[in-house]
Amino acid sequence: MKKEIFLEGMHCKHCAQKVKETLENIAGIAKVKVDLNKQKATIKCLESIDNKILTEQIVALGYNVISIEG
Repeated sequence: MKKEIFLEGMHCKHCAQKVKETLENIAGIAKVKVDLNKQKATIKCLESIDNKILTEQIVALGYNVISIEG
């Protein structure tokens, strides 16, 4: 399963790395790619992951989730 998370608030590579590492630590996520320019994180899930969990983790870092597709 693939999901795209559109967010705002990332301003540098360090921000993108924080988002990537946080998402990689969620059980069930196999792969994470963060695109700073597009303000998007793409994840590959091994199992179904509730969008609420993804949103909570990103908001805890100080970023806003615009939408999650997939």
